[in-house]
Amino acid sequence: MTTEKIIFNGNRYQIIVVSDESTGYIEISAVCKDSGRCSRITNLNCVLSELIEPIMGAKFVRKVEDSDICVENKEKHAKLVRYIRLQFEEPIYGRLAYLEDALDEDRENGEWEEVNDEV
Repeated sequence: MTTEKIIFNGNRYQIIVVSDESTGYIEISAVCKDSGRCSRITNLNCVLSELIEPIMGAKFVRKVEDSDICVENKEKHAKLVRYIRLQFEEPIYGRLAYLEDALDEDRENGEWEEVNDEV
């Protein structure tokens, strides 16, 4: 099985990273713990600029559709998934707390329609 689902628990949000090595697909979602509302956030500016671009660089081939990303090179896909995991697991960076602040702002500026029953 090549699909992997990684869950990170922040203070206000649960971050879910779904990746499929065989297709190169990566999706990052956030679920508000209070309301259960969720949104795919892979294309959120802070995620793109601080999680995806630094590790992949401007030269990699990718396809971004709506709120997911496709990394066609399997090695780069695996490297990106490891990097995302490290950023959310390593408390010294405070990446998850920073992301939660950006998610609060995103929720204020848009609508998170979908409700996730898993939280």
